[in-house]
Amino acid sequence: MPISEEPSMSEKIQIPRLAIIIGHTKNSPGASMNHSEFSSEYDYNSQLWPIIERAALELGISVKVFYRDGVGIAGAYSSVMDFEPDAAIELHFNAYNGRVRGTETLYYDDRDLDGVDERSFAQLVQNEVCEVFLRQGRENRGLKKVGPRSRGGTNLSQLFDCPSILVEPFFGDNKEDADLAARLMSEYAKSLVDAFNEWYNS
Repeated sequence: MPISEEPSMSEKIQIPRLAIIIGHTKNSPGASMNHSEFSSEYDYNSQLWPIIERAALELGISVKVFYRDGVGIAGAYSSVMDFEPDAAIELHFNAYNGRVRGTETLYYDDRDLDGVDERSFAQLVQNEVCEVFLRQGRENRGLKKVGPRSRGGTNLSQLFDCPSILVEPFFGDNKEDADLAARLMSEYAKSLVDAFNEWYNS
């Protein structure tokens, strides 16, 4: 009787993999933030990343950060593909006129292997982040499906084999939202990881 080979450790245990992409670059840092501790999208999200990493490691999730500095959007997402994540989240925040507040999550499901799966991941993230920031009514701005020429479309059209979303959790030019984002940084980071963990295990 032939002896069957024992599965390797990697075959026995599948570790969930989450990619985090920092929106914008050091030289083009995105929207300004109305807060003394953070200057921009790039600054806030670069400081958010280590908190996400700690929350992910506590749940046994393999997480890796990707920057667009020097490589652009396509270069960053090429590195993401090499990582072979189960899902990817690009971090941003909104800005408009200093008065608008709210949370929204962008997704792009055209040409993906499973568009419904991407939408369900985006909805879980939206729900978790809205719970952290206590969004109700108009401040829960919901999901936004983007196309190739829409805001965020270039970013989210880079990956076709895993859910890829872009999070706009608050309006950085709104003082109240900015203060909330600074105060709830740990809770926000954990909400992203918890949403991924729930999606992965569902």
